[in-house]
Amino acid sequence: MSALWETLLEVRGQLAAVPGVQSCKIGLETPIVAEDYPIIRLVPSLIRTDEPRGGIDVIDPLLVYYGWNLLEVDSGLEVIYQTLFEMREQIRTILTTPDEWPLVWQYKDTVMDEDRLPRYKMFVDRYSVIE
Repeated sequence: MSALWETLLEVRGQLAAVPGVQSCKIGLETPIVAEDYPIIRLVPSLIRTDEPRGGIDVIDPLLVYYGWNLLEVDSGLEVIYQTLFEMREQIRTILTTPDEWPLVWQYKDTVMDEDRLPRYKMFVDRYSVIE
């Protein structure tokens, strides 16, 4: 099995433990249905060779999508934003804790209106491997 694939499986396993998450998968597949939400999706964006680590291939950046069904919350968009900000912090803590990974992930940024799917509020974080 590819070391990159094993890394993605490990990240998926760690992020699946974020409280309240209904589904955590690799890839942004369609259709995603209401029962899948709240979701986390890992999307490897680029593979590059990391020379400082002996020329191993790394996923850099790793995109982490997470979101909520807009139709599921009666109390308004503010509750969804609050929940997504909480998810963001939990995801960030898991990925940037050096003791958890052979590679150290560095948080880069968050796009807060990555609404690729109708009726769903999505955020996406970018993570890179620290050199």
